[in-house]
Amino acid sequence: MVMPLVHESRPKCHICHESCTSIETLRDHQKTVHGKETENKRRTAALGDVSVF
Repeated sequence: MVMPLVHESRPKCHICHESCTSIETLRDHQKTVHGKETENKRRTAALGDVSVF
């Protein structure tokens, strides 16, 4: 299956995969729509992450 490259340069929400026009609108979208979902989640190191010192 071939996926179309539609709006590849636009930032996309990692939760609902909705594309936004700019980084600022993406931040506003995540604060308003997914505010409680992203509020208390802090990213921790995942298995396979590499730290460079």
